[in-house]
Amino acid sequence: VTGVQTCALPISAQNPQITETVKPGGTFQFKLELNLTGEIKVFRDGKKVSLKREGKANHSFHERILNVSSQGYPDKTARSYSAAKASMSIDNEKSENTLRDDRKLIISQRHKDEHVSYCPAGPLTREELELAHEHFDTMSVLGLLPGKAAKIGDTWKVTNPIAQALCAFEGLTEHSLTCKLESRS
Repeated sequence: VTGVQTCALPISAQNPQITETVKPGGTFQFKLELNLTGEIKVFRDGKKVSLKREGKANHSFHERILNVSSQGYPDKTARSYSAAKASMSIDNEKSENTLRDDRKLIISQRHKDEHVSYCPAGPLTREELELAHEHFDTMSVLGLLPGKAAKIGDTWKVTNPIAQALCAFEGLTEHSLTCKLESRS
């Protein structure tokens, strides 16, 4: 390449729109990991006892958008899990959950702020449902974006339905969850 070309960007490009438009058929790849250590305090024989607690979870899946809501967020997706595993130990008693091979395709959808997940191949066990449904709500991540132009330092309040979904609350009357643009990569 020879020569140098320069250009001046319009002032409006300094504060671009921070939004993502999704359409049915779009795909995302997710990898979620959780490592938990701590202790649980219980009463045993009338005495307060601390029990060691450890947990790990690993989810890896491709998600295809099947439907988009009128607000522009995915509200129905198909997830194909390559990994879905959770293990927990309390006082050295261990339990482990995984998805059966024929239950690795999961449909996840939102209807009237309710999140529902199911497997087209058949019913899920309670443990499988916890693995495939009760992890971080990926359909709501786009709701953290402001959907408008923003500059570094700008803040905006997360809407009630997005805060409720991301925090896995059954209901929400008010909150003070905000986002802040700290940098552009």
